[in-house]
Amino acid sequence: MAATSFSDDIRLAGVIMKNEFLKQRRGKRLLIFGIITAMILVFITAALAVVDNDIVESPRAFCRLFLGILTLFVIIGSTLFGATTVVSEFEERTALILFNRPIEKWSIYVGKFVAAFLIVSAYVVIYYVFVMIASMILAGGIADGMGMSLVCSLFYVFGTLGGAIMFSSLMKKSATASILTFFALFLLFDLVVSIVAVIAGFEDTWFMINSASSSIVDVLDPSIDVNVLRDILVMFVWGLVPAIIGFIRFRNKDF
Repeated sequence: MAATSFSDDIRLAGVIMKNEFLKQRRGKRLLIFGIITAMILVFITAALAVVDNDIVESPRAFCRLFLGILTLFVIIGSTLFGATTVVSEFEERTALILFNRPIEKWSIYVGKFVAAFLIVSAYVVIYYVFVMIASMILAGGIADGMGMSLVCSLFYVFGTLGGAIMFSSLMKKSATASILTFFALFLLFDLVVSIVAVIAGFEDTWFMINSASSSIVDVLDPSIDVNVLRDILVMFVWGLVPAIIGFIRFRNKDF
């Protein structure tokens, strides 16, 4: 009976995930993020194709240029699809309907998290495919290490979404959750920890998610000693711990 109940909860999490896809599509967020993605890729590629420079002569330099801004791209995606996913149910009062149905809260939470992860990850994969095709056309090849870089990027997506869904569970307004998510991931965490690290005498803040995300670019350069496994684990923990905190808050949250 317990196994059947668990399988039903998993199935319901899948239903929540599908509904979240529909919700994001109807809310135009998929279109908005698609436009942002296209603008970033097309404008930079067009500039490189028109301007005569050394970047297009090297596949590694070409790919590094695009991957250097990928973390900002992921933060924007996590903010759009993760920071509003939970709080919007309370803000729009749709949770009144959702919670009155025979479904566990963890199924709702997991379904929403997985939906956000798959959406942002899909855009990241599209980003990489475009960069590799453009690199082959303009730079004559693809930089070594792009596959491992993609793996690191997907863990970074997981890490940033953990913080996004935590803020979404803690806040009462979507706008507040979005602002906190963006600035915390983009600036606040690293700024505060860097100050503390200087005071404490730490030379390396490898335990910060943005420090770990440097492996996304560094794996392309064989001259750089990158601890990929450590960085992946750091990003995973940064996603898991906030997600658990967010679920605890979500489970106890009411109107």
